[in-house]
Amino acid sequence: MSAPFAAAASHAAKRREIWATHNLRVHLCASLGLCGLFVAACTERPVADPDVLTLAVFASPNNFDPRIGTDEVSQKVYQLVFDTLLTLDDQLRVAPGLATRWEQPDDNTFVVHLRSGVTFHDGRALTASDVAYTFNSLIDPAFVSARRGAYAVLDRVEVVDTDTARFVLKEPSGSFAIQLVLPIIPDGSGAELRTAPIGTGPYRFVSYAVDDFLELAAFEHYHGGRPRNAGVLLKIVPDEIMRGLELKKGTVDLIVNDINPDTVEQFRGDGSKQIIAATGTDYA
Repeated sequence: MSAPFAAAASHAAKRREIWATHNLRVHLCASLGLCGLFVAACTERPVADPDVLTLAVFASPNNFDPRIGTDEVSQKVYQLVFDTLLTLDDQLRVAPGLATRWEQPDDNTFVVHLRSGVTFHDGRALTASDVAYTFNSLIDPAFVSARRGAYAVLDRVEVVDTDTARFVLKEPSGSFAIQLVLPIIPDGSGAELRTAPIGTGPYRFVSYAVDDFLELAAFEHYHGGRPRNAGVLLKIVPDEIMRGLELKKGTVDLIVNDINPDTVEQFRGDGSKQIIAATGTDYA
């Protein structure tokens, strides 16, 4: 996990450091699934807690269960609330995540070894049982998910010990490792995860008002180090023009991708906003 990254700050003596961890995390930005265009306000916003970062999004997340939701806004939430078993680096190569290392003892087997000291937001320790439950649920015929097809080659996941899980494939698959880039949920999670997510990520769920806002707070015991800001508020602003206006007047701190190119150029021209562009992918 990379060190925290300063995402945006206001001018001179009123400068405020706003931090996030790697991924949305890195600049709260490019790794949100699309090409990264990040615009941050440089004015002091009129909110109760100046250490809470307000992010404007265009829609409500469809589902807080990372096995189910596939929409762009849900993906942004997953990057903040959950950690994936493996991750992708800047060159889209598979890299350590919750699993610090993995090996393939034969063509049909992957063995992953978990990071120590990781806890869920409810205080439970991460174990291999959580990994097994997450992936085994996806291949359960009774479980409905658009992601299920990606795991057609997976036969089962076994718990070797507390920190080790074994993935057994039906047939060899040279590309299977990338399917391990999936958020891990607690063992036994049910329908409640769709409305009140519990993960191991840098931010924990606080409250949600449909079509209004999603409130997240910094997770004090995050294994990668507590975020330097107090939390993130995702403010749902469906209208593109209104998102730009809210950024202009300082009622939101940043917009990631969801902004009109003409508005970006206006901000670039007047120098009132920090604009960061980064290479990304064309899928969420």
